[in-house]
Parts: sequence; C-alpha cells; structure tokens
Amino acid sequence: MPYLGKSMSVNAAIAHSKGLLPLSSITKEMLLKNGFTYPKVFFNWLCQKGYIKPSEFHHASVSCRMVRYYDPKRIRFVVQVFDLDSLYALYRRKITKEELLHSKNVEFVKVITSGSRLGVKQDLILFCIKVDGYMMWSKDTALDMRYTALIENYGLSRPREWHNPDSNKIVRKIIMFKDLRVRRVR
Repeated sequence: MPYLGKSMSVNAAIAHSKGLLPLSSITKEMLLKNGFTYPKVFFNWLCQKGYIKPSEFHHASVSCRMVRYYDPKRIRFVVQVFDLDSLYALYRRKITKEELLHSKNVEFVKVITSGSRLGVKQDLILFCIKVDGYMMWSKDTALDMRYTALIENYGLSRPREWHNPDSNKIVRKIIMFKDLRVRRVR
C-alpha cells in the first residue's frame, strides 16, 4: 500500500479529494451546513453506535490504522429520513428503548398467514413486529394484514418461545427511521 509521507495512504488521499472525511475532520459547521442541527457529540454517538455507516475505510499512518471516512451526502440523508428527535432523546437518556418503542405503538405478535403468498403450500405461523399498520417479519418486508390473522399479542415483551432472527434488525429500523419503507407481501 503506497503512502503519502507517514500520515495517510494514497487511497485515503483519494477519499479526501472526493470530499469524504474522517470523523475527526467533521466539524459542527459542516454538520450545520448539511442540515444537522444537533451537537457534534450526538453525531459521533450515531457513528459509534452504527446508525451512521462510513462510506469507506482507509489506512492512515505507517501503523496501518483503519480510519472510517464519511460522505457529507450521507449526513443530508440522515437529516431527511432518520427520527433524530427520538434518537437524540435516547442518546440523552431521556427515554429508554422500550419507551421509544411504546411511543411508536410497537407490539410483538404471533400471526398466521397464507403460505401461498410466501410461496409455500401451507399456512404459516410467524412471529412478527406490528407497527404503523405493518406486520414486519423482516426488516424490509411486511405481511399484508388482509391475509394475516392475529394469534397472540405480546405487547412489548417477547415471549420465551419467540423466534424471529430479524427481530433486532426490525426494532433498530423502527427506532432509526421517521417513516418505514417496506415491501408488502401481497
């Protein structure tokens, strides 16, 4: 890996030339310019917790330390689609994750749905997360409620027999976004 002096790799320099920046170079002024009106420490927290993903990774220094590079366009995207007020309340510990889910009317449910809609011959019993009129069984797909019957509603507590490997991803999506954009299974 070629280096420019001892500070960064050639690829890191190319990332800089494309406007990508390491977290340490992102200033409050740059955040404000891109519509992010919250404190910089909150932005750092969003990055640290993985809510905001880096665009690229590059080596910096001769010790080959990996540095995350962020795109200002991603900041504008976050401002447009993330539920920043709720995430900020979570960051400030003014609300718990459970209280946030409750405020968004989230419920853990067991449903039965027509298997033919999912490409199988028999009806299926699934553990889903109900929110905003959706029965989410993956982070990107929701069941059509016209073909789904509720078996049991667990409220905000998952029962011992709960089995949905995407549950944490679904909950994370619900917490992160203002509006859920999912594909409905017809």
